[in-house]
Amino acid sequence: MLISLRSTRPLIFHLSLISACVGFSLSCMSSLEAASPDYSVASIQSMVAPLEISRDYRVALFAAEPEVLNPVAISVDEVGRVYLAETDRYRDAVFDVVTQKPEWLPKDLSFRSVQDRTDFLKQTFRHHLTPLTRGSERVRLLEDKDRDGAAESSRVLADGFSSIPTGPAAGILAHHGRVWFQCVPGLWRLEWDPESHAVNSAQELHNGFGVHVGVSGHDLHGITWGPEGRLYFSMGDRGLHVKTSEKTLHYPDTGTVLRCEPDGSNLEVVAYGLRNPQEIVFDAYGNLFAGDNDTSGNDQSRIIHIVPHGDYGWRCSYQHMKGFGPWIEDGFWKGDIDDILSSSGYVSQGPSGFALHPEAGSRNNIPGPFFICDFPGGIRSFDLSPEGASFTTSDNQKWLWNLWPTDLAFGPDGAVYVSDWVEGWPQPEKGRVYRITAEDEASALLGADVRSVIASLNAMDSPEQVAGFLGHPNRWVRREAQFRLVDLGTVSERVLVDTLNQEASVFGRLHSLWGLNQMGRTIGASDQSRHVRAAQTGLADSHEAVRNATLQ
Repeated sequence: MLISLRSTRPLIFHLSLISACVGFSLSCMSSLEAASPDYSVASIQSMVAPLEISRDYRVALFAAEPEVLNPVAISVDEVGRVYLAETDRYRDAVFDVVTQKPEWLPKDLSFRSVQDRTDFLKQTFRHHLTPLTRGSERVRLLEDKDRDGAAESSRVLADGFSSIPTGPAAGILAHHGRVWFQCVPGLWRLEWDPESHAVNSAQELHNGFGVHVGVSGHDLHGITWGPEGRLYFSMGDRGLHVKTSEKTLHYPDTGTVLRCEPDGSNLEVVAYGLRNPQEIVFDAYGNLFAGDNDTSGNDQSRIIHIVPHGDYGWRCSYQHMKGFGPWIEDGFWKGDIDDILSSSGYVSQGPSGFALHPEAGSRNNIPGPFFICDFPGGIRSFDLSPEGASFTTSDNQKWLWNLWPTDLAFGPDGAVYVSDWVEGWPQPEKGRVYRITAEDEASALLGADVRSVIASLNAMDSPEQVAGFLGHPNRWVRREAQFRLVDLGTVSERVLVDTLNQEASVFGRLHSLWGLNQMGRTIGASDQSRHVRAAQTGLADSHEAVRNATLQ
């Protein structure tokens, strides 16, 4: 069915000032204002009329070009601000070895580091380097300050990501004034002031992603919170060669899932053998999944249950073999061969954005509860059910259709925010963000607004008071409560252990365990015996998810 229309107010576009700061520019308060477009009812209708939305929902335009351009990834923070990773270098200064530069293939497959790729590009374009530094990747901020469902301001927080090996930007995560930005070859952390909109610091946490020219779009992406407070993210089969102070991670020819602390420390590979796991998502019980893209051969895009140290079979050389080599000829893509793990099923032909409903596990009357962007085409909802030691897909349905969705994110207002590429494989120089809500209060399938709960949580200083929210039906609230307890320090330790022993909700017990894990890693335990007793309690729990979480 066609969706209902909603008018939006004009947006204000803030251009960032250029500054010579760590290779890119940071937006600030004195940024210039450009003329605002006039979004008439007719123009809005032309944008949303082709869309088809599942029954009981409505879709409204949140923002559109020129305030949004070439959006690849989206994040919503705890107060409802929307962040975009945008590209201006995709297939322009960032190439595709299959469709654009096949003559580079033999050399490309030999690269073992980003420096190898950079040196090759410099040599190839030695008489004219300008094309290699053309355009910039961006971090964009959209704000709906009056909470009418449409953004009234748009500004670039950071740009100037335009060095020779850079791009495309493909991942973003925002939380409490910090923004983690994924842009080959680096993982960045920006800290900004919501009052002044000034970025106060920017740090490249890691560098070395994107060894190969490879297939475009097989990039650094998918950053999300792990249940225990680590950052988890994915790298496509352009590969990585990352040096840290402790070790070197060398996976140049395959896709990976990685994790690290929020400050970038303790980087490690969780699993490998993936082709292009564009996004990853945890379910409510701490199980991790990825949507991995196919070869366009006789295989299918797969939903992967990610397990530690798992190898899922893909190597980038298979892309260039006749018939995709053993990947298809020997059925590697199906898994269950030698040490290659199997998939959980197939739900989409072009998986990109991937998200879980924040009230999954707490309510039975929600769709999905997994939502995945099927690029191009739309968004699908589906479920994952236990099967043996893993999972299998079920209830695959079209949810929102007739768009080119790159990503989606649930906000604390209960809405779903979707970034739309709009059209075509090259950069469209367009972009949309749609906001999807329940059609009426009776259905209320997308949950209630929890922003006020989160705001009150972050002002609480009593661990006992905060712990009361660890079993909340909404994962936004549970996660904020867990993080707040860790921020309060070891004074929360006893409360977390008591909650594990006394909490009736399985989610309360899980977040108690995850909070103890997070506290032990980041600030240390004041009483090791408490953690030992917590482990004993967790291992004896009646719910298998709690027992599993205790062992991780």
